[in-house]
Amino acid sequence: MTQRKQWNGGNMPWCGFNEDMASGLRVFALGSKAGVGIRNQTQQLEDNMPLCGYNENMASGIGRFSGGLVAQTKKRAEAEGVPIGKIPAIEIEEINALLAELDASPKREGLGGVVAVGLLIRFFYSTLEAKLAGNPSLTIERAFEEIVEELNRHLFAMEAHYYEELRPNFPRLEAIRRIRGFLETQVK
Repeated sequence: MTQRKQWNGGNMPWCGFNEDMASGLRVFALGSKAGVGIRNQTQQLEDNMPLCGYNENMASGIGRFSGGLVAQTKKRAEAEGVPIGKIPAIEIEEINALLAELDASPKREGLGGVVAVGLLIRFFYSTLEAKLAGNPSLTIERAFEEIVEELNRHLFAMEAHYYEELRPNFPRLEAIRRIRGFLETQVK
């Protein structure tokens, strides 16, 4: 595997990490805090949905993160001398290997943030791979825009369904169990 010097001087086994991706995660985290308001974490777990509420700041953060992923994907394709359409499969293989290594680590609890970002990147690349296979003329920028639009549509719909229909009518854990069925109806 080729080592690549990336954002903040570190080497990463996947596409790399850049300031747009970091900024997107910061915006997402700030949005998450805005969704929680002044509630403490215990109250949040008792009262809120599994994502603590989803809001425009969080949606914006995901959009910015994906913009950084587009830039890193292009950079990786150019550096490796491969077409952009081949990058998702390469990245998914690397991410899966990294996640397996992290899962085997005795310090995996402290690596949760890296695992979470790896899962997010794998989600984007898996979805990108399927989109490009179904429409080879689709640009990477447009494909990522569609992914973000679909993800935000699902998360906002989940937010509304959870708070407007499930939480008023079911205990918290039962409401969470029922959200799965709702989400499955939202996926094509």
